[in-house]
Amino acid sequence: MALPRVTPGTYNYGAYANPTPIKYKGGLGEGLAGLMQAGGQVIKAKKDQEKAEDEKAKKDAAALNKIKMDALDSQLKYKNALYKANPNPSEQTQNSYNELADLMYKTELGLRTNSIDFNEGSNMKTKLNNVLNISQSVTEWVKDKAKSDLPSITQIRESDKDFKLWSRDKALTTGNFGVSYDEDYNPYIEYYEVDFDKYMSSSYKNVDDIPMKKASMKMSDIFDDKNLYQPDVKYSWETDEASINKYAADLTKNAKAFATGARNGYKYLTDNDINRWKTTLINDFSTDIINTRGKQIYEDVLVDENGERYGYGSWQGTAEQINEVKEAFTNKILEKIPRVYDKLSKDEEGAVVKQFGPEEIDKIKKLAINILPHNKQAATIDMNKIVSGLQEFGLTIEEDPDKPGYQVRSGGTGKMFTIAPNSSAEKNLISITNALGIPPIDITEDMEFSLYKRK
Repeated sequence: MALPRVTPGTYNYGAYANPTPIKYKGGLGEGLAGLMQAGGQVIKAKKDQEKAEDEKAKKDAAALNKIKMDALDSQLKYKNALYKANPNPSEQTQNSYNELADLMYKTELGLRTNSIDFNEGSNMKTKLNNVLNISQSVTEWVKDKAKSDLPSITQIRESDKDFKLWSRDKALTTGNFGVSYDEDYNPYIEYYEVDFDKYMSSSYKNVDDIPMKKASMKMSDIFDDKNLYQPDVKYSWETDEASINKYAADLTKNAKAFATGARNGYKYLTDNDINRWKTTLINDFSTDIINTRGKQIYEDVLVDENGERYGYGSWQGTAEQINEVKEAFTNKILEKIPRVYDKLSKDEEGAVVKQFGPEEIDKIKKLAINILPHNKQAATIDMNKIVSGLQEFGLTIEEDPDKPGYQVRSGGTGKMFTIAPNSSAEKNLISITNALGIPPIDITEDMEFSLYKRK
């Protein structure tokens, strides 16, 4: 059987059977050139971008470097200012200053680079500058304190308050202190102060043995009231010397009215006169003096029956203590008052006779035996005691190169009598009684004191 015969038909296959060729404008070379140009533009743009970024990085680096240099400059200025305020800081203080200066650098850098909050950075700078300002103020305060000599601790009143103030002043004026800061950067000074409790529990002969303990104080507290920070020194009569002299000068105007004795033709205040006057003055004693000086005088000057100062804390303001202060202060005034006054007329001299009582006779004997040199026994001669002993009786002493020993006389015009180291105490005593114008005194016997009236 034969196969059927296949013959082509008339079916139209379209574009698939007749594809249209692609036509390139400019040909193949021009197309490649366009591609290369576009690629070059991309590369150039990238290079330009990289160059711009590089220049920006350099500018940013230069700007950052300048910021760092400015921050370092602020750090250095701040650190130098701290050291100027305290030129000789301790090792601890140096460490503190270095930490503060580093913190100033970080704060300045953070503010300039916006890497920290502005308010946070500003507050930190305020705190750091406050540290510097207070330190500088302390320096000025120390300079002011250094204008006068700081008293020795032995001159300070023995109270806890005064020892604390002295210890702090000593540390500041000698630079023997450290500096520390709390969490808010408030500066403190650290130093050693007297351990008052231990000090009061024992006695210390050497200043270096006085017990000390660590102490600290907020710097700003120093300036609350400058007058508070003045340690009181122990009271001495020199403190009120000007007032005592003024009281004595005022009283001297009326002193002769109290004088009942006479000496070499002049009115004379006897011991009895002084005692009567003292009683009057004590009764009229100003309460202001007790209120302002009573405690100091009693604790710092007055002594008990064993010769020991009453000391800190002993003042209770009792009537007995007040009277003791009154008597001591009155005695200091009366010591300044002259004993000899106006020249007596003959009638007055006859009416006002000098009566030497037991106390005065005893003093004259002791003067001849214990103070005046005699029988060549005196290894040394205390002229101050001799002069003051003679002056108590209105006698003056002079040296005469042509005569042995010393010449004594009443006042500045009386007749001269000799006392000598090689004479006996009895002979020297006779010279004294002759100068005073009274009968001789027997050293070894009690006498009828009523006989010793000035001639």
